[in-house]
Formats: sequence, structure tokens, C-alpha cells
Amino acid sequence: MESVEKDNPNQLTSIEEKVLTIEESWWKLAPTKDRAITQELGISPMKYYIILSRMLEDKRVWKAKPVLVDRLRRLRDAKADERQLRR
Repeated sequence: MESVEKDNPNQLTSIEEKVLTIEESWWKLAPTKDRAITQELGISPMKYYIILSRMLEDKRVWKAKPVLVDRLRRLRDAKADERQLRR
């Protein structure tokens, strides 16, 4: 990921901002989320989800969009719980 500006260490990178935008409104950007990821970031969905996973643990990201990050964490945790139940 891009480095954060040294003069403002709490500032999100442009990639982080784009990831949050996709999470907020991918359906406005493309017919599918995977296509929005590819069109907006030029990366594979797999790489996107790795970046997103790291972002969900970053306090800078939470400070920028606490409601969105909390919702995404709840979804992630619910999916993890569901996977555990299937085992």
C-alpha cells in the first residue's frame, strides 16, 4: 500500500480512500463488486480483500469512517462465526 504522508500520519492513503468508497457504494460504480474493484483500483478482488482486512484493524481507518468500519467488522465476524459452525 502507499505510504502515509509524513506531515499527517493519520491521513488515509488514496488506495484506502478508494477501498472505503467501494465499500460504501460499489453498486453505483459497476454492476458487480468484483468489477468495481478492478475498475477503480486495477487490482484483483483477492488483493482487495487482503487490503480491506488489514484496514479493518487500523485505527486511522476507523477514525475516518467509524460506522462503516464497525459494520464491516460485524459482517466479517459473523462470517467467521458461520464458518466455525460448519466445522
